[in-house]
Order: sequence, then C-alpha cells, then structure tokens
Amino acid sequence: MTPFVINSFYYCDPDGHSPYVASKEALPVDDRTPDIRTLCFRNITADNCHVAAAYLYGLPEKKISRVAMEHVRVTYADSAAAGEPAMLDGIRPVSRMGIFAGNIETLILEDVVIEGQDGEKIITEHIEHLVKK
Repeated sequence: MTPFVINSFYYCDPDGHSPYVASKEALPVDDRTPDIRTLCFRNITADNCHVAAAYLYGLPEKKISRVAMEHVRVTYADSAAAGEPAMLDGIRPVSRMGIFAGNIETLILEDVVIEGQDGEKIITEHIEHLVKK
C-alpha cells in the first residue's frame, strides 16, 4: 500500500492513542523519545502501490537525522485503493499520494521517479536540507 514508511508517531500499544503519542507539538526529549538517525533506500522498484509512494514523519522535537532515497521508482495500481499511509492519529485516507516527508534534518532524493500520483510528487514539512539530484 505504501512501500516506504518511517513514523515516529507510530501507535502500537495500549497508550498508542494517548495525547503524548498523538500530539504533533514539540515535547520534552526523554527516554521515551525515538531517535531515528540515518536511513538509505537504494535501487528499489515498487509497482502497483495504492496509498502513497512514501510517508516519512519524524518528531518536531527529535527530527529524523537523514533519509536518502537513491534510484527509486514507484508506480501505482490502476485501481488504487485509498487508505492511511501510516499508523498515525489524525491522518486521513489518501490514494496515489506522492512522497510525504516531515520533520527531517536532511532529505536526499537522487534519481527518484514517481509515476501516476495524484497531486504533488513531493510534499514536505519542516525539512532543514532538501537535496534533489
């Protein structure tokens, strides 16, 4: 449905919908705060996707340090179904969304091809450095 998902707001336990987990406001950093540093997705083809090409969402108080997508190709199913691109409170179902990236220090997109999305290919929020090659 969504081939690339990084989600610092992931709800997976009984308190997964508590205000602490659901809040999109910057909170104090403590031992519960996830720390996602460097991820690289390279030489990947994802065909027949439905919901989104990628959904990458760090915390406002602890952004994902670096995400690189290199030589990535995404296409959508002819009859793409709508759904939630990540397990995240307050997210609406979408279909054929491009790449959504939020709260990331450095996002590198090198030879990334998205074909057949509805709307923008890349949607960003609070990205410090965006590198497109």
